[in-house]
Amino acid sequence: MPSEIRLHVHELLLSADASRAADGRVSLSLESADPRLFESASSSSPLSLSSEGRVSVEWGRRIELFPGGRALDALSSALASHAREDSDIYLSVRAESGAPIGEAFVNLEEILAQGKDMTRESVKLLGRDDKVVGRLTAVSYTHLTLPTTPYV
Repeated sequence: MPSEIRLHVHELLLSADASRAADGRVSLSLESADPRLFESASSSSPLSLSSEGRVSVEWGRRIELFPGGRALDALSSALASHAREDSDIYLSVRAESGAPIGEAFVNLEEILAQGKDMTRESVKLLGRDDKVVGRLTAVSYTHLTLPTTPYV
């Protein structure tokens, strides 16, 4: 079985202002600094927010890390980089119109350094000027297993 990274969002909660800006429907997407990490587009279907700006969702992405594969090469490059943000995975929230609502991130280098899966975490969702506009509740980064081949 190949090594893999799993990133899942279980719940989204937006501030009242962000919820109004979203006009009741949003979509989630995952992006990284290196497009090789995701072989194809990674966006959710449109999600309907409750009147409180909340939506429960089981959405995420599994990235398989095969020796010699593009995703493992991208992860290896990110971890070897001196710029820590090269190993960030961005979780973006957009209104159905496509307007950006906010963005959160997880750092794969940090997860590896801790040596354990991080589950049931809450990650701040930042909007313009890094203002907190909500949170991705219970974002989990699970099944991060190291490949048997060296990264560098």
